[in-house]
Amino acid sequence: MSGRYRRGALAALFGVCCLTIAVELPAFRPPTGGWRADVLVVGGVAFVAGVLDIVLTPGGAVPRSVPAAMQAARNADVSERIDDDATPRYASSDGGVRLLVDGATLSPVGVHLLAAIERDPIGGATAPETVTARLADVATGRFELAGDVRPVETDGVAAVVVTDAIGDPAAVDAPVASLLAVGLVRGRDEALTVDAEAEADGRVRLTYRSE
Repeated sequence: MSGRYRRGALAALFGVCCLTIAVELPAFRPPTGGWRADVLVVGGVAFVAGVLDIVLTPGGAVPRSVPAAMQAARNADVSERIDDDATPRYASSDGGVRLLVDGATLSPVGVHLLAAIERDPIGGATAPETVTARLADVATGRFELAGDVRPVETDGVAAVVVTDAIGDPAAVDAPVASLLAVGLVRGRDEALTVDAEAEADGRVRLTYRSE
């Protein structure tokens, strides 16, 4: 195993261990605060980073199993702290994009997905319809996050209808929602909220609204 793959495997293994410890052991909350949520966050980030390091190579499509594992890790990270009905808010912060939800501040999955692409798919575009169309292609072609991500007209900043997505596309910081949100925030430098609405045949409509 090469050094690159060894580092990725170790990071993923470390993440799995942290997640297992945090989930299985009872929470311990000393006077200064609990450590369980911190272990969940560290474990999730390490697992995602390890998987990305092993699998993501320029030019090839990433199997659905990889983003599925990513979403499972994210769900484990936030399940202890975030209400399932909370509305995710993505905003610029210190030159990057952060996810703000239920008082928690997280690094969006979309940031890591875009960082893994050798060439920026947004290419300096700022129009919501252009950014959305380009990232919809990335979501289905590069990462196989869903069977189809189709941009639709809306009175918000942008909207897409997601079909045959991995996991729950309406979950907090789900890969498709996160990827598009991060790209839109970078393109327009304004905070966005994401609303998810179930449609027929298992499709989910994601609407991005500026603040």
